[in-house]
Amino acid sequence: MAAKKYCVALSRQERDRIKELLRKRTTPARTVTRARVILLADEGKTDWEISEKLACALTTPRDIRQRCGEGGLDRALYDAPRSGQPLKLNGHEAAQVVAIACTTPPEGRKRWTLDLLTDKVRGEVKEVGRSTIHRVLLRNELKPWREKNVVHSRDYPRVRAEDDGRAGGL
Repeated sequence: MAAKKYCVALSRQERDRIKELLRKRTTPARTVTRARVILLADEGKTDWEISEKLACALTTPRDIRQRCGEGGLDRALYDAPRSGQPLKLNGHEAAQVVAIACTTPPEGRKRWTLDLLTDKVRGEVKEVGRSTIHRVLLRNELKPWREKNVVHSRDYPRVRAEDDGRAGGL
C-alpha cells in the first residue's frame, strides 16, 4: 500500500506570510525549518530533494506535507497545544500544604525545612515529592526555611547587650 501523497499549493498571501516569518529573527528554529519545507514543497520539490537541501530526515518533509494537507498552514508550521501533566495537588491539598508551612515547626526546630515539610505532608495530605512541595510554597511566596520570612511576635523576649552579662566594660 503506497503512502498518500499530499501536495502543497500556497496562495500568494500564504507565501508572503511564510517569507515574513523567515525574515524575523525571533522565529523558532523548528518553525523556520517547517516554513522552508513548505516553500520548497510548493515549488514542486520532492521529499528527497527537500531533505537533502535542508539536511533533515526524509520523513520530515512528508510529515509536514501531511500536516499541511490535513490541518492547514498553521497546523504545519506550529505544534498543537498540549495539555501537560495534571497537577499533583489540587487547590484544597495545596492549601493544606501552605497551612502546615504556617504552623510552628516541630519541637527542637527553629523553622520548617523543605524535608520536614515533605515528611509532614506525606503523612497528612498526600504522597508527593519534595519538588512539588517546593513549587507550592514558591507559588504562595512562602519560604519558611529562611529566617527573614519568619514573623516574630512582639512579645518574644529580646536579649540586649547589657542584659546578657557581657556589658561590663571588658
